[in-house]
Amino acid sequence: MRERLKPLVLAAIAVCLIAAACSSAGNAASAPGPGPGTSAETGSSLAASSAGSSSEGPAPIAPPSPGVAAGTAGSTTACGKLDLSNPTDGAKVATSAVLGSTEVSLTGTTVVNPGQTAALSSPTLTVKERGVKVATVPVAPPAALPPDQTSSVMPWRVGAKPPAGADTPNEVLCLAQFPSWTMPTVLMGLWTGGAHCCLYVRAIPVTGDGFGSPIEKGLGNSAASLITDGDTPVPILVTGDDSFTYVFAPFSRSGTPLKVLSFGQQGFVDVTAQHRSLIANDANGWFSRFEDSPPDGLGYLAAWVADECDLGQAKQVWRTLGDLHSQGKLSGTEGWPSGSDYVKTLREFLSQHSYCSAGG
Repeated sequence: MRERLKPLVLAAIAVCLIAAACSSAGNAASAPGPGPGTSAETGSSLAASSAGSSSEGPAPIAPPSPGVAAGTAGSTTACGKLDLSNPTDGAKVATSAVLGSTEVSLTGTTVVNPGQTAALSSPTLTVKERGVKVATVPVAPPAALPPDQTSSVMPWRVGAKPPAGADTPNEVLCLAQFPSWTMPTVLMGLWTGGAHCCLYVRAIPVTGDGFGSPIEKGLGNSAASLITDGDTPVPILVTGDDSFTYVFAPFSRSGTPLKVLSFGQQGFVDVTAQHRSLIANDANGWFSRFEDSPPDGLGYLAAWVADECDLGQAKQVWRTLGDLHSQGKLSGTEGWPSGSDYVKTLREFLSQHSYCSAGG
């Protein structure tokens, strides 16, 4: 009897096992996805305050998930986003970037003043290595600000420029692995709050003990974008030469020729000449804007001339300017250099700023 029951018992056990597996699979297939507000992309601002938490300090800020706001394998840059487009006064916000074993986080409390760019009070910068906190330091406003304007910090974009029309937070905190350094460098964009000025980029080398000495680069009103160019993923900071603003046209019609920066042991280094394709693209853009803006495009034309000079095309540039002048296309905006006076002023200005020689 017992022997006859063995096959039945084994069959029953098999049925039970199959049923359990199917039930488990069904639950996994019907499990809800991430809830509202969950995103595969962190680096966005993280609200960290909660009602009634003031007596215990701010609520903890969750660390970024693995691989989020982090550079992919082999990458040399990673940036964190912070949305201050519609801030709530007094909210705790944070953003992080991860590159290799290094994680850096920016935290602070939003300050909203009517008519001004949102800022952060008491911001701090924290670095971790392999998940272990190494150091936390306060973030100071740009050193160039007068003492009465240093109560808060205005983060500004320093990462890649968002696509045109994209409603996405700016990348205000980045890590970049520059060739001259064994560990990543922190890059932060800091705005001073003026209508047309000024952006500072702060570079802070990461060290084994935390952070090295910060170095700032003033860019005026020119934006900055951390990108890589070429077959090797070497990070560069692309910006413009702000010295051209207000020289040949009003601010809104001033062009700024391309400037490309790297960061070495002695600070920021101009490496524009190493990126000819970027210069050529910039030049084409400025000349197109000049052609689309008669007679008020001489500010754009000046930027085109400077870019072409960086490409070694000085003789052709002056020949083109002569043709444009003879065609009456250098009339310019009233009150600004035009005609032969424009050509003369441009020659002298470019020579003073190490572009084309005064003689062409």
